[in-house]
Amino acid sequence: MVRTLPNITTKKGNPSLFIVLVNLEESELPEFYIYEYDVLADIIQRNYEAYHAKPKLDGSKRKDVGFRWHDTKLFTDDDRNRKNNWKPIEMKLAKHSA
Repeated sequence: MVRTLPNITTKKGNPSLFIVLVNLEESELPEFYIYEYDVLADIIQRNYEAYHAKPKLDGSKRKDVGFRWHDTKLFTDDDRNRKNNWKPIEMKLAKHSA
């Protein structure tokens, strides 16, 4: 039986699904970055496409790798504004309880 791993770039179409990225700092409190699942899926796909489009240092093409990422080096202002911003989840919870 072949198992395929879930692909973080596959959108779920569920506006109630969130992902929280946690940046653990050694001497500080952790930083939480809150994303709607499909928003993060798009960001990670764009990051990977940009990475894959750049040739390696020797000029050869990059191989497809089996993982995807969103590194803090790639953060935009939108990403930084998500830091410890729980409002999207709070608003979703308030909407469901109303």
